[in-house]
Amino acid sequence: FQPIKERLTNRLFENDWESKLTHNEIALSLVKTIEDFAEDLKLYLSDEIILKKVFDRIIATTVGVYIQNLMLKARKMRKNMIKRKKGFQNSTRAVSRMQKDIEIMKDFFLEEASNLPSLSRTIQQEFSPLNAIFEFVTIIPSATSSDIKGFVSAMMQVTGNFDLTRRMLLDLCLLFAPKKQRIVNQTMLSIKKDLVHERLQNRGNQPQVLRFVTLLANLYGIKEERLAMCWK
Repeated sequence: FQPIKERLTNRLFENDWESKLTHNEIALSLVKTIEDFAEDLKLYLSDEIILKKVFDRIIATTVGVYIQNLMLKARKMRKNMIKRKKGFQNSTRAVSRMQKDIEIMKDFFLEEASNLPSLSRTIQQEFSPLNAIFEFVTIIPSATSSDIKGFVSAMMQVTGNFDLTRRMLLDLCLLFAPKKQRIVNQTMLSIKKDLVHERLQNRGNQPQVLRFVTLLANLYGIKEERLAMCWK
């Protein structure tokens, strides 16, 4: 899956991605690479079960690398706050670019699912964290405290962990709506007890997408053993 990582890493969410590549060329290039690879797979893999497993990995890798690049941009910014660099030249334009990227990637996989129906569930599951992130960056510039509470509760169902959720949302604010960091932080802390209690009530349920949780845990240096305690 190295070609997928090479197509996305160090290119997404940079200035060219936002202002010059106005037709979502990176996402289109990625899809073309996967399409060529998929055609080769279909020639040599006649077993639908094995083919489905390979596509599962491709989908998970594609979404994972996309999210990772976004969050790494925020991490780098936070480490270099003294430079006061903006996340994007125009946040609205960046959100629009993200929306089209997601559509291009998802539509490609849905097309593959028309010939391999069992992929539909994988697409829905693996794209769910990215969809949630996109929803957040869309609403956060004008979000109220009430909006934030509702979104945080839903995101806790995805991550299963308060600390991961808080760090991720604050980093997304840094990129797309820096002035909202304070209200997001204050709102989350004000409902922390309720959120943790709700999580404890459902501690037998693992997060919806473990790969996403692992990605965040690695990004923020939180040991998986510590996270797993919340799921048992």
